[in-house]
Amino acid sequence: SNIIEGNTLANFYVYGIYLGASTSGNKYLNNIIHRADKVATTTFYGIYSTGAKTGGTVMSGNRIHSPGGINGSTGTAYGIYIASPAAIVAEPMIVSNNAIYNFNQGGTAYGIYVSTAANTYFLHNTVNFDKPLSAAVNYGMYFTGTHTNARLQNNIITFFSGGTTTKY
Repeated sequence: SNIIEGNTLANFYVYGIYLGASTSGNKYLNNIIHRADKVATTTFYGIYSTGAKTGGTVMSGNRIHSPGGINGSTGTAYGIYIASPAAIVAEPMIVSNNAIYNFNQGGTAYGIYVSTAANTYFLHNTVNFDKPLSAAVNYGMYFTGTHTNARLQNNIITFFSGGTTTKY
């Protein structure tokens, strides 16, 4: 298991935190993840999680913002990206109390992107698209695939900005 807690992960190239397959008991807690001071940016993943994770992975209290850096970017941005965790009923994956905001990325933006996530709970997260958006599509939370025993509870998603974008 891995514990990444209380860190500031800043101005990275693509991935703030990258969690590969076949790990369990991971804790990603109270981190600040951003590219606020980066001049040239590309695709952004605040927290990227892919593959089988059994045994109660928790992503909680993280602050993810400013994927486009100083000048903005036309790349795609994902605050939290989760694909195919293998959580079990007794030890679900918990994604809670995260704040995703100041998404100054000009390409397609996903606050939280989830693909086929059984036994995964999304609780009390805030996704705030508060910057002017481009003509790209923007998703507060995006789910694709099968989500057996998934929970979506008390999440707040807001779009305060204008622009010609489609907002979901």
